Amino acid sequence: MFEIINGGIYTKHDKDFLMDRTKGFDRHVLLLTRSKGVFLFPEKKVNALPYEVVLIPAKTPYAYSNPSGEYSDDWIHFTCDQKDFSVIDQKAFLQPFAITNPSLIGTYFQQLLYEKNYGPKEFQKEHMDGLFRMMLDYLMFDYHRKIDVSYSPYLHPMQSLRLELQSSPWVSVSAREAAKKIGISLSYFQHLYTDFFHISYQKDVIQMRISYSEELLRMTDMSVEEVARASGYTNPVHFYRQFQDLKGMTPGQYRL
Repeated sequence: MFEIINGGIYTKHDKDFLMDRTKGFDRHVLLLTRSKGVFLFPEKKVNALPYEVVLIPAKTPYAYSNPSGEYSDDWIHFTCDQKDFSVIDQKAFLQPFAITNPSLIGTYFQQLLYEKNYGPKEFQKEHMDGLFRMMLDYLMFDYHRKIDVSYSPYLHPMQSLRLELQSSPWVSVSAREAAKKIGISLSYFQHLYTDFFHISYQKDVIQMRISYSEELLRMTDMSVEEVARASGYTNPVHFYRQFQDLKGMTPGQYRL
């Protein structure tokens, strides 16, 4: 079983290397970087980009800094027996690697720390073990895919924006409004959105709305017109057309 010892958010303003890790910890370390960083290990020096993961095994001396500015990360210290430790690919240690969804991993960090501090004692260990295993599954999946992601300062804001859209697909947010929220031009926003998520902004919004409408058609007795309005459509005919284009059937046929 994995046991979370402690964790939190760390920010370091000093640009010099922090050298108080000369003996290493008696537990393993998992970091999600929020800034660029340089890590010194006994036999190598590695560079990390923002929103990369760094795994450090127990009793490994290390030092770290961001010579170009402030360093920040989310961190968790954990322990486990050797059988559970083998869940982590040993090649992933001491080697920063990119992940596809920093927002998701950040959510796992937050939930683990919530369970650690406020979770019901009778379920605490099982909840944390389950959450941590799920997070490791995502991390190892990304590690084995060897993601090649060049860092962009707009990646995390774009992911956060997309999560907002997914949680409220009925809210009308034009591409121009979304670009303004991120603080970039409309054309650059559309380029980045397609580059990050492999779908255009407009098509993604349509898919989110149709997916939400499917849920309403399955789970409620709302009329098709009411489902259309609840999914963000002011024109039911437009809803029918887009639904049929994506699903190959009308909303009424889907419900039946």
